[in-house]
Amino acid sequence: MTDLHAFSTQVGELLHRHRPETLLLSTNGSVLDDACLPPAAQELLLAEAAASPARTVILETHPETLREEKLALVESCLAGKQVILEIGLESAREWVRTQCLLKPLSDQTVEHCLGLARRHAMAVQCNVLVGTPFLSLAEQLWDAEETIRWCLARGCMAAVFPVQIRPHTVLQLLYRQGLYLPPPRWALVWLLLRFSAEELQAVDLAQYDTDEWPQDGPLECGVCRQPLQRLLERYAAGQTDRRRLLTEFVARQAPRCGCWERLLAGLCSMSPPSRRRTAERQTQVLTALAELSIL
Repeated sequence: MTDLHAFSTQVGELLHRHRPETLLLSTNGSVLDDACLPPAAQELLLAEAAASPARTVILETHPETLREEKLALVESCLAGKQVILEIGLESAREWVRTQCLLKPLSDQTVEHCLGLARRHAMAVQCNVLVGTPFLSLAEQLWDAEETIRWCLARGCMAAVFPVQIRPHTVLQLLYRQGLYLPPPRWALVWLLLRFSAEELQAVDLAQYDTDEWPQDGPLECGVCRQPLQRLLERYAAGQTDRRRLLTEFVARQAPRCGCWERLLAGLCSMSPPSRRRTAERQTQVLTALAELSIL
């Protein structure tokens, strides 16, 4: 859509129809990036958000695109509303972001982003990835837990994003060749239970689903798969009694199959991710793909 009047009208009609209490503004990239959304469209979008009944407005943005003048514009347009900047941190370790995810996001850029948000009295929610390729499940969970704690220590909220396999992606290729498995839902339960009831109020969960999923596995089976999905949907929908919801589910569901106990047995020796082990796994994956004439 290139007609700004039509754009503004459509957004206004949507907001009037649904009257959200919380509004997430997102685009394919960064909502504050002029290359993704022209400045005139940004201003119209902020004006419609300001006129809406939403008390909280979340802006999904890349840390690299945050500028002082952009946040000043947001601050002036959305005065009186709570503004949350949602950024894709993924991991608190720069080498994990660059080596495993090909995400050239430096620690310096992240800290600069947090400083800008503080100066403009805006909250920050960091997306945290669970299921980083080339890490073992134990390393994935160790990294995710430490990243969430990193966020909480800096006054940021966290949004846990389990890796999802999507069509036409490198990850789908690795999965089909038996070189990658997404984290089981039980792993998310384990991760969330590492935090107190108070901390979990600031730890959200993205909708967990995947287009491809093994019909049966050692850590998730036909007995527990659907109950786990319903549990995670309930967790994502509310911020109260989250820990009680998790503990009661484990007490009720775990005895019905052995998946929870097998997960715990596999996580008995947790350790931080190793750059050397990660590089070795990446070499093994590349070798396997080359042997299959995929590269």
